Amino acid sequence: MKKIVYLAVISAIILFSCSKENGITGLPILETNGNVSFGFKISANRGLINKAIANETPVALIISVVDENDETVFENKRHELINFNGSFLTEDIELKTGTYRLTAFNVINSDNEVILSTPITGSDFADLVQNPLPIEFTIDEDASITVTPEVLRVNEDDTAESFGYVSFGFDIVETQNLFITLINESVTPNVSIDGSIEIKINDINFTTTKDLEVGVNKIRIPLVDNSSEINFIITSDSFSEQTLNTNSDEINNTSSSNPLEISFGEAPSTTIIPDTSPSERLELVISGVTNSSSTEILDVFSDIENFGDKTYAIGTDAGFSNIIEISRNPAGTNIDYTYYRFPDSSINLLRLVRVGDYLIASAYGGDLYKINIIDKNYVKYSYLSYSDNFADNIYALNNTLYAHQGNELYKSEDFGATFEIVNNNLPFASSFPNSSDDQKRKLLAINSTIYGIESPFLYKSTDGGATFEVVMDGMNDTNELYEVNGNIVVAGNNSVILFSPFNDEWLGAYSPKTEDGNFLNVAGVDGETRVFFENAVYDNSIFTFDGVGTLDPIRTGNYNLTDVITSTDFQQIYGIGGNTLYLELR
Repeated sequence: MKKIVYLAVISAIILFSCSKENGITGLPILETNGNVSFGFKISANRGLINKAIANETPVALIISVVDENDETVFENKRHELINFNGSFLTEDIELKTGTYRLTAFNVINSDNEVILSTPITGSDFADLVQNPLPIEFTIDEDASITVTPEVLRVNEDDTAESFGYVSFGFDIVETQNLFITLINESVTPNVSIDGSIEIKINDINFTTTKDLEVGVNKIRIPLVDNSSEINFIITSDSFSEQTLNTNSDEINNTSSSNPLEISFGEAPSTTIIPDTSPSERLELVISGVTNSSSTEILDVFSDIENFGDKTYAIGTDAGFSNIIEISRNPAGTNIDYTYYRFPDSSINLLRLVRVGDYLIASAYGGDLYKINIIDKNYVKYSYLSYSDNFADNIYALNNTLYAHQGNELYKSEDFGATFEIVNNNLPFASSFPNSSDDQKRKLLAINSTIYGIESPFLYKSTDGGATFEVVMDGMNDTNELYEVNGNIVVAGNNSVILFSPFNDEWLGAYSPKTEDGNFLNVAGVDGETRVFFENAVYDNSIFTFDGVGTLDPIRTGNYNLTDVITSTDFQQIYGIGGNTLYLELR
């Protein structure tokens, strides 16, 4: 004898229209233009149902649907449920317009056991619901509906026949999740891209096509024996189609943190190896002592840099590149200088930076010179075959040398002997200067953070230049980057902005006088900071003032400075401008 217990009833059929996306993996390929989803709602006043659901969480529906011609659309098909704050719904299922009938509706738990069911008309339990199966619904063009039949709890001693079914022993399709992402390797760093995938499992006549978004995608597919081949056809715009044959075990090894990566595009060569010349030695030209405030040793100076207890300036004279070694004698009254020449007259030096135990000089034409300033030997690395502008913009960060060319950033951990590409899609571009004083400082490294500038944004990178984010806007094409007491100076034509890298905050602005010329650099002596323009020197109060042209410089003159630096003993400021080396700018 069948024992009938109190059976609770959940909700009624609800139809509503809204705009939804395409749906369930594995549906037959139909000419579709409408959507349906199925669900049921747990009512707060249905105690027994709440109790049942608390112990048996619904995970999927097993449903059957026929069309208006009684042709099977799907039979005992599994559709995963999504919990929306107590309301369970399937994803949208795309169907062609027309009238359909829901002929079987069962809710299963994670053990594939039926825990809730809608009875069929004529069954023992049919009168316990307002709308037993079959339930008719209509799909309209470009519309979505939700069909929510009433369900009864299936108790342990209930039979399938009581609900109108032959059995609850459905042929349930086991599934597994594929996690997949598409990668564009033609840019550095690599980026995730969108596309689509067609999945075929010929052994079970399964085919589905899914769109793939940027990032990791999760796709549920049938679980088949590992001997069954699973075929992928993956496409992405602007790239050739890719195919892949795999199996269930390999798919099971994918996860949200370990997705299957499909790479598109040819990965660029990451290592750049130059032509290396044998080591040569700088030629000693002259050495001497001066107490002059300036000297015109070279035809033109290019850059100036400190190393150890000495300062070095580079430039050209009589067609040769030269390096001047400067130091203050112990009495502090005179300047000792030594004048060295590169023996090759074709060298035209541009920038000078210190990297580790070496001075690195760049030259027009893509060459770098690693100078051992102790023994005065140097090695030439020629990157001309890679790019004739490769070495025009070099920067140092601790023991790493960076080269900024166009929208590409490279780094060298071996003092210029090789470079690795860090980023070939920078949001800011370098300039190719005609002279050292024309060189725009578009890159700046402070501690472990790299900053870059391109109108209208200031960018920063905390991963060595691999990625950049915007931290400030309002920049223009004339802006350059400098460091002042741990802060960033964004300087341009007749404007100076102070920016804090500690909290990405704008600290103030100043508009210099027209006759001051462009901002140049900052140097300090005796604990005091001096702010240099081409033709004027200010004290540090310029950076505590937010105004326009009301401060007076502490010194003016027709210097036409191109760079300044604090002497290594912090007692003096040196500068370069045109053919003059300035030795007393404090």
